Amino acid sequence: MGMMKILGAAAEIGFGSICGLAVCAARTAEDCGKAAASAIEGNWREAGEIVANRALMPLKAAVATVGTTAELAGEAISCMSDSRKDFLTDENIRRMTNLTSVGLAVCLGDACLGESGPDYPDEPNSPFLTDSGKFDGSPANMQALIAQGEIEGTEHVDASDIHRSLAARNEFLAAHGYDQVPEGYEVHHVVPLSEGGTDTPDNMILLTEEEHDAVTAAHRRFYGWNA
Repeated sequence: MGMMKILGAAAEIGFGSICGLAVCAARTAEDCGKAAASAIEGNWREAGEIVANRALMPLKAAVATVGTTAELAGEAISCMSDSRKDFLTDENIRRMTNLTSVGLAVCLGDACLGESGPDYPDEPNSPFLTDSGKFDGSPANMQALIAQGEIEGTEHVDASDIHRSLAARNEFLAAHGYDQVPEGYEVHHVVPLSEGGTDTPDNMILLTEEEHDAVTAAHRRFYGWNA
């Protein structure tokens, strides 16, 4: 197999992969635009279908990748058995281009997801939450609780744009045997809502008023909130 042919195939695969990645990005952007337009027009069903179809594409790509890899492996084994057979056929170059395009898309997605946003904890309150839903009160865990609510790189949300869920709060309270907030306690969001924390039971904990004031004061200094 000549070196020039190998270099030519590599160049063709590289160029084709970049073009494929560009087309994938363009189609994703187009689908996002269509979904947004449908939502604005109130056509939620159409918007949902567009989003669902886009979400299924990685799975379809994965299935196709397995098949393509198997085909290439079969061709490679066949060429090893017969040295006269050419591996760099047009069809095999197409297959390698498709595989490389998928790999580039995955790497780009990982890079974007890895650097695009803050690293929020999966279950913020679990290390500090007692069976009663209350903070355990230890000084060491107080510092840990404060630290878990301090997330680098957040985008501040104005109070007017924060929507609290009474149902979520009631679900949290009911899970710990309450029908209302216990006297002397307040429901605290471990990761502040104003910094992207979720208004869900797994981001809630009961603090005394004094504890709540201490955590809020620490977060005010960390995030630079106005007093």
